[in-house]
Amino acid sequence: MNRAVWVIAIVLATGVCPVAAAQFTIKVVNGHNGKPLKRTTVDVWFGNQALPPPTQVTTTDDGNARLAVTGSVETIVIAGQWVGDCRAGKLKSYIDGNVYSVHDILQTGVVTQNTCGKARTQPTPGVLVFYVRPLHWWEKIHD
Repeated sequence: MNRAVWVIAIVLATGVCPVAAAQFTIKVVNGHNGKPLKRTTVDVWFGNQALPPPTQVTTTDDGNARLAVTGSVETIVIAGQWVGDCRAGKLKSYIDGNVYSVHDILQTGVVTQNTCGKARTQPTPGVLVFYVRPLHWWEKIHD
């Protein structure tokens, strides 16, 4: 019996299967005007809480960042760096309150809440739209 057949037989006998990876897009959008934000870093935590350290992705000139997740990841939590978050809530704990299902992102798409303006978009399968805004000068000094 050749080596490939043995490997397949062992995998089937042990029930071990490689976990498939999925990719989706995080689209970072200015909540005031609906324009994509380029070169914006997004912190991503796998699971239901923002426990350090995050995985970081940075948007390209079109406001998109690609994120690969393994099949074992069911939910993510996100936050932007050096931007104002347009989701409801004034405390840092609101980040943990916004948990997104990877299945929902891949199947139907997800659009985050936008309390910063009237910019809106429809969900697209494989895309998580994240509304943020540029920081005011006094916010940059304060943080």
